[in-house]
Amino acid sequence: MGASLSSRKGCLQGSSVGFLGSLIQESDLLTRSLQSYIVQLSMRYFLRSQAKFSLPPSPSPLPDHAAFEAPETLADPLFVIERVDLEQLVDSAEQEALCHANVAEDIGIHAFGTFTAPPHVEKHIPTAESQLKDANSPSGLGQSHSNKKRAEKRREKRKNCPSNDESRVLQEAIQPAVALRAEFDAKKLDASRGAYAGNKGGRKVLGAQADVEKEYDLQDLLKMGFQHEEWDGYTSKPIVVNDDLIIGVLAGQPRRPDYKRDADGVHDLLMQKGREHGLQVRGEEEDNKRGDFPARRRGYTMGMGSSQPVVLDNGVDINNLLTELVQDQRLVRLNGYQNGAFGIWAERIKARYDAAMSAMHKNIHKADSERGRNFEKSSFATVAFNFGGKVRCWKHRDQQNLPLGWCAITALGRFNPRKSARLVLWELKLVIDFPPGSTILIPSAVITHSNTRITPAGAIFRWVDAGCMTDKALKVADRDAWKAHERKKEVPVAGRLGIFSRVNEVLARAN
Repeated sequence: MGASLSSRKGCLQGSSVGFLGSLIQESDLLTRSLQSYIVQLSMRYFLRSQAKFSLPPSPSPLPDHAAFEAPETLADPLFVIERVDLEQLVDSAEQEALCHANVAEDIGIHAFGTFTAPPHVEKHIPTAESQLKDANSPSGLGQSHSNKKRAEKRREKRKNCPSNDESRVLQEAIQPAVALRAEFDAKKLDASRGAYAGNKGGRKVLGAQADVEKEYDLQDLLKMGFQHEEWDGYTSKPIVVNDDLIIGVLAGQPRRPDYKRDADGVHDLLMQKGREHGLQVRGEEEDNKRGDFPARRRGYTMGMGSSQPVVLDNGVDINNLLTELVQDQRLVRLNGYQNGAFGIWAERIKARYDAAMSAMHKNIHKADSERGRNFEKSSFATVAFNFGGKVRCWKHRDQQNLPLGWCAITALGRFNPRKSARLVLWELKLVIDFPPGSTILIPSAVITHSNTRITPAGAIFRWVDAGCMTDKALKVADRDAWKAHERKKEVPVAGRLGIFSRVNEVLARAN
């Protein structure tokens, strides 16, 4: 993340991929940004560990671009692998997701627009310019004929789904959404060839190092033309650009005391472990380009020279600590809420992640698959933690993350969000109040930000798309497949924006 977002000392910040504990002003703030988890439910609810099943997405037809297509030949010269059909992996999740969508349908949840609300919730969403229009208005945001037909098919499939008792929880957790519109053209998102990594930005985007590390306050940003979003931390607000493209979301949080207890408990746990293990002050040998604080990552990565993804190694002591953390059921439940939010607002991104993670786990060594996994059926390859102390993220992009993927960020701690810990999204010209316990999801590899987040590295997706091998190995194994793979890399970012959800799609899925 980047410069300070708060009007005083601190700001919520974090490391590139993972859970992030941070100090906001005088208070510790944990934020974690688990790279895009998608599920068919609007904010699927955080009780993931107590659910009888997981909630994968109900994906729309996959867009025809390079990132989704696997090469014909998947033979690896180094070891024998099972043939991976990415579309089949995505499709296999659909029926289960439709069953979970029953829960949303049972209580009449619409992500936004006009919806059947609980008695205590206002039934209609306002229609100001900065908000989503009524789904039934002449604006074109209602269901098209094709969307209606797909909705009918989904309802038919759901008849065979088991019932679920999570409706009560969802009813309390889901809030009517209001769009947050940003003046930005998504075609200008900056990614490397093939869209497997973002571009660092350099001086042209980030400025000099002094600008990167500068501590901005709210007044500084307002003078620079930023829009201040005084978010309550509960109301869902999709970030909409190009009229109807959902590029991120302020996903909110459940209005439940047990959720707050979990969030506070995870925050306190990270602070305690940070003190015990000396992880609240960055050592001289540590190089964290996101801020002057230590961070630890757990999961998988793939660097230059790797033939396949490898498990991150932090040394025995820290490895054991991080394993203990990801097994904490409070953290698992918070993770579930992030997953649900991703599910309703970015179903294709979730499908992309699930397919890639499934292929990865089938084709790396079994011991590594078991040792590096953070959460059961997690869509994220890596999770990062920082453990408190005075944390402020600098202005940056998470360059190694998938450019059009999302990171989930959950802010934890005890602080006044009206005075500190704001999230700054530089290209979107937004400065957002970020209350404790709330979750935000953004494409952190291509949007410069000062804050916190999580996501799997884009190199893993490149490896999966090449047939679970490196590009070099694919070239040796099947030159025609390699040529096809290379051609797909030429698709520009503007041709890949179909992976983001659109307003009418979310409305259609809610019916």
